[in-house]
Amino acid sequence: MTKLPPSQFGICAWGTHPKDPADLLARLKEVGLRKTQLHLHPVYDNAAVWGDVQKTLRDGGVEIVSGMMGS
Repeated sequence: MTKLPPSQFGICAWGTHPKDPADLLARLKEVGLRKTQLHLHPVYDNAAVWGDVQKTLRDGGVEIVSGMMGS
């Protein structure tokens, strides 16, 4: 079986329950992950807080690899 390097793993952002983009970045760094699936509802619903999430994550070395919407 081929082992995958940690750089191949990510986490669903909503599962970390972040309060803002900086908090999400801190939580991702805490567990050593650099990829995330971004929960898009907060970006749409609260742009004043989440509007800069793409820049915050990119500047912090985290790649948004997909997005999801909740119901």
